[in-house]
Amino acid sequence: MPLHCACAPAATVDLRTPNDARPMIDNPFTPPWPLRGGHAQTLLASAPSRSIAVRARAVDLQGESERLVLRARNGAVLQAWYATGEVRRPLVVIVHGWLGSHEASYVLSSGAALWAAGFDVARLNLRDHGGTDHLNEEMFNSARIGEVVDAVEQLIAVHGNGPVGVLGFSLGGNFALRIGVAASRQALPVGAVLAVCPLIDPASSIACIDRGVPVYRAYFMRKWHAALDAKKAAVPALYDFTHTYALRGVGSTTDYFVREHTEYHTPREYFAHYTLTGDALAGLAMPTRILAARDDPVIPAADFGRIAPTPQLSIHLTSTGGHCAYIEDLASACYADRYAVDWFRRWQARG
Repeated sequence: MPLHCACAPAATVDLRTPNDARPMIDNPFTPPWPLRGGHAQTLLASAPSRSIAVRARAVDLQGESERLVLRARNGAVLQAWYATGEVRRPLVVIVHGWLGSHEASYVLSSGAALWAAGFDVARLNLRDHGGTDHLNEEMFNSARIGEVVDAVEQLIAVHGNGPVGVLGFSLGGNFALRIGVAASRQALPVGAVLAVCPLIDPASSIACIDRGVPVYRAYFMRKWHAALDAKKAAVPALYDFTHTYALRGVGSTTDYFVREHTEYHTPREYFAHYTLTGDALAGLAMPTRILAARDDPVIPAADFGRIAPTPQLSIHLTSTGGHCAYIEDLASACYADRYAVDWFRRWQARG
């Protein structure tokens, strides 16, 4: 959903990308004029008509997918939906955004495109997402990167065919980038990473949400309350979220959540574990690309200029595209899907 964000003008952003960040696909993203702009793009991405079109394209992917249960070293249980053909092909792991799942339209759309292009696809659910609230007593929080890295390691070990690619959207893009850093440190065979509209600075994005048009803030709060209700229903003896319903903003609810349901004392301490500004991505050892839009109403474009130059990271910032949208036409063709296929094909071609 779109938000109006009072952020620094995108035109002043210095991307500071050390590598050639030109688009791999020759034509830039230039949708017809009615589809341009962050609000139009983001609204279209979540429209029911798009969901219907995407699900039609993803019939084969979903039909070939099986549910996998993955156990992390910390005891956490995660779930993925894995699709392969008769012969194993290069694997791409897709990570959804906050309050999304393996069935989110953007996940199904990219997954179907990669599947048709000759890749195996694993759609990984983060803790408490995709109907998995009952699998773990402790709640999801964005600092829990270790269990996600463990899940990817299991997918590589059991279902991989050589190095794998990792694709993430929004908060999932943030996780994908951190998976890349962890894989580099642990020598895990992650060959390439693509993050679409990744969260870079949670404090910055939360400020955009809470300063935006009230209807959009209400949308996010409604989804969050529904997720909390699902967690309480799954583990009723442990949780009571009554106090959260009186809170009106994502920021104030985050403050409460951090104090009551994490080991961190303040949001600042919590955010430090997944903020990607400065040299947080300096350890990347594999080709890594960020695809993001200047008119994204959720992720301020200025945040990308706060990432320190890193040899393996390049950033492609388009003039339009909204938040994880990149809708090209009324049939819901998606530029980000073609971009992902091209990025991972190029990685495979490099061997």
